Amino acid sequence: MEASTHIVGGFLAGMILSSVSLLDPIFVAGTCTVATISSLIPDIDLCTSKMGHKTKPVSFVISRLFGHRTLFHSPILYIAIYCLMTKYLARYEWLIAAFAIGIASHLFLDMLNRKGIPLFYPVSKHYHLATIKCGGRGELALRIMLALMSCVVFLILLARG
Repeated sequence: MEASTHIVGGFLAGMILSSVSLLDPIFVAGTCTVATISSLIPDIDLCTSKMGHKTKPVSFVISRLFGHRTLFHSPILYIAIYCLMTKYLARYEWLIAAFAIGIASHLFLDMLNRKGIPLFYPVSKHYHLATIKCGGRGELALRIMLALMSCVVFLILLARG
C-alpha cells in the first residue's frame, strides 16, 4: 500500500484505540499522532518509502541486510518489541499501545495486497487476505473508506465530550 493509505489507516487505528480506551482529549491527539507515525515504520526497509526517505542511512542498511517485506513486515519482530517496551516502559502504556496499533494497521493493510506479509518470518511464505493493487482504484477506494471511518469515529468521540 502507499504511504497515504498507511497514514489514514494508522490515524483510524489511533482514533479507534482512543474511543475504546476513553482517553482524555490530549491523549487522543498523542495516540493518533503516534499511531500515524508508527504506521509508516515497517516500510523503513524500503529506501524510497516515506519512512525510508526520512531515515536514508538506516533504511539503506536495513534494505541491504533484509530486503523489503521481510523482517520489518513480520509480526514476530513487533511482538518482541512490544514485549520489551511493556517490560521496560510500562508507565507509558498508552504510548506503547498507540505504537503497536499503528504497526498492526500497517501489517493488516499490507495483507490486503497480493504481495502480503511474512507472518512467520524467517519462513519466506507471504500471506494475504485480498489482492488490492498498490496505487490502484481499489486502494483509493480503501483509503477513502478509511478516511470516512475516521470521521465517524471522530464524531463519536466528540459526542462523548
